[in-house]
Amino acid sequence: MSDEGITAEEKLKGVREQLHQEWIHFQIVGRELLPEEKLRATALNQAVRLIDEALKVLSCDVVDDNLMKEGEITMSADTTKQTEATLVHHLQAFAEGDINAILSDYVEESILYTPDGALRGLNQIRGFFSETLENAPPGFMENFEMVRQDVEGEIAYIVWKSPSAAPLGTDTFVIRNGKIVVQTFAAHMT
Repeated sequence: MSDEGITAEEKLKGVREQLHQEWIHFQIVGRELLPEEKLRATALNQAVRLIDEALKVLSCDVVDDNLMKEGEITMSADTTKQTEATLVHHLQAFAEGDINAILSDYVEESILYTPDGALRGLNQIRGFFSETLENAPPGFMENFEMVRQDVEGEIAYIVWKSPSAAPLGTDTFVIRNGKIVVQTFAAHMT
């Protein structure tokens, strides 16, 4: 089945359903979960809730005329390439700890959903990344591993880990015109 013509909202709903089904699996195991299974189930639950919040944003008619209108999102090769380029830039800027380069991927209307709540605008997003970079445990970036990366149209989804500090982390991005307009973030930090 081709993804051509599938909206970002539909794609995000598909990712949500996959995560939700995996979370349900942990709920019906019928035995005490192992510690790593409990961590995964908790992170999956957080990711589903954050995607639900992103879907609320995507279902609005207009957030900004230049950023988001319902029904305008389609999966095209050019859009996917632009989304992938923005994601690569974002990950490189984060790895380098360059807060200004990180923020260049966002716009004032951007929203970053975290387990602690939504962060809106460049100032709040700057605060999040400044704190994250300042408080990163030693070896966090050196041990960072990308477990999964999917990019289609305006949606990018990553699963990552840094075994000594974060056995599981996930982000979902809605990237429009080369800018991150919505991001969800969840991680189990040790």
